[in-house]
Amino acid sequence: MLKLSIIIPVYNVEKYLEKCLVSCAQQDCCTDSYEIIVVNDGTKDNSLAIAEDVARRYDNIYITSQLNAGLSEARNKGLSLARGEYVWFVDSDDWIDTNCLTDIMKYLTGIDVLAMGCRFIINGKPSTEYKVSDENAISGKMLLVSGIIRPAQFYVYKRSFLDEHGLRFMPGVYHEDFEFTPRMLYFADNMKVYKGIVYNYLIREGSIMQTVSPKRSFDYVKVVVALSVFTAAHVDKRFKLYFNNLISLALNNSLHNALKMNAVDRKLLSEVFYDSRFLFPALINSSSAKYKIEGHLFSLFPRYCLGIYSVLRLFKKRKNNQQITL
Repeated sequence: MLKLSIIIPVYNVEKYLEKCLVSCAQQDCCTDSYEIIVVNDGTKDNSLAIAEDVARRYDNIYITSQLNAGLSEARNKGLSLARGEYVWFVDSDDWIDTNCLTDIMKYLTGIDVLAMGCRFIINGKPSTEYKVSDENAISGKMLLVSGIIRPAQFYVYKRSFLDEHGLRFMPGVYHEDFEFTPRMLYFADNMKVYKGIVYNYLIREGSIMQTVSPKRSFDYVKVVVALSVFTAAHVDKRFKLYFNNLISLALNNSLHNALKMNAVDRKLLSEVFYDSRFLFPALINSSSAKYKIEGHLFSLFPRYCLGIYSVLRLFKKRKNNQQITL
């Protein structure tokens, strides 16, 4: 069995793809120890031709194509084709350091998940480095309590672990990692932390995370509805607080994004919040005073969540300004 499968979803990334693929292919380990699976998610630019050109140079790059279905479905497709004992999702506009895989593979024995940090790239230059919050973590729950949910590409997973727990990405939504990562961490009983920084995370204009759109707000609610169902069915009471905090954070992110939406979309989102009012106890039972206040007010006035959020945000802003003046 191959030791590692690197899964790279591709959609309209012709400016970045070759650098990503070459970085994964130019490694100091045998090509028969790992594979690179490129999932062409119905790309409309020159990305597929670029992938095919690079694949002709390296015999462990494999390309599969599907109609455009989004990042989640592309990752799930790659996972269904993967033959490696472990899998690593790498975004097609990011890259990994040359000759890092041999060292990483030393960790991939007898663990469910390997957690790692990253190097943020802004305007073409390294900006800051993110390191795992607890470098001594030996289980996913130890990272879960930090409340920081990192993208899926900052972990390497044992494939059988993902299969055992039915861990797949929620299709058709933004913020799929916000739903996937907490579930994954909750089940990961055997973890190691890779203390080096080898993943280069490109922050670019036009990416999903840098774009304001109504879909982001609506999808946050979809994601936390699924997370709420998971919490009720699987999460031990000792850890429900941390899931309540995550649900509360996502609801706030949804409302914050909605501030830049038009009146029609804001009204639709208000209806979605009303229909999802069963989530409000998560706010009340969180560890944040702000979330608790929101939860009580949302429960009293469930059709006015966006207005309540706006007023509380304005109140906080004024309070901060007064403190600065004093």
